[in-house]
Amino acid sequence: MKDVFASVMSFVWPSGSSEDDSCLPMMLQAELCTKWILNAVSTGAHILKGKIYRNYMMDLKVTNSKLFRRAISLLQAIYGTEQPTKEMNTAALNQHTHIANTSSRVVPTALVMLRWSCSLGEARKRLSAHSLIKDAVEACLATSTNRRTTDTTAVRAQTTTT
Repeated sequence: MKDVFASVMSFVWPSGSSEDDSCLPMMLQAELCTKWILNAVSTGAHILKGKIYRNYMMDLKVTNSKLFRRAISLLQAIYGTEQPTKEMNTAALNQHTHIANTSSRVVPTALVMLRWSCSLGEARKRLSAHSLIKDAVEACLATSTNRRTTDTTAVRAQTTTT
């Protein structure tokens, strides 16, 4: 394995005798510490790769109903929409998850479509202009905010002149 990777992390935890029952809590603690360390490394890697936006993992591969519902809750949390309706919760997800599994950047594309009220093709075009998902979403949302402000100002100006 060291031949394949430039650096390999190795964890060695002190071990007691396997016959001693007091060793079990120590082993569980060591396993938990290892899990936390690996989670921190994984999270750091995703941050460096630009896959995190507002503390949410945006590059989520939607492969089953659980991940589909997680993607929906991410969009609701970021976009600030209301809770899903009963119809949304009981909808058959097989076709949606199959299509989402074969697509890339599903959550960022959906977020841009929500913010811009644009088509799937236009959202993908806007996202493809950036290599990092975080930069793409931020750029799209920044221009979305500017566009809304401009639209609101134009409506106000038109209202005051009439």
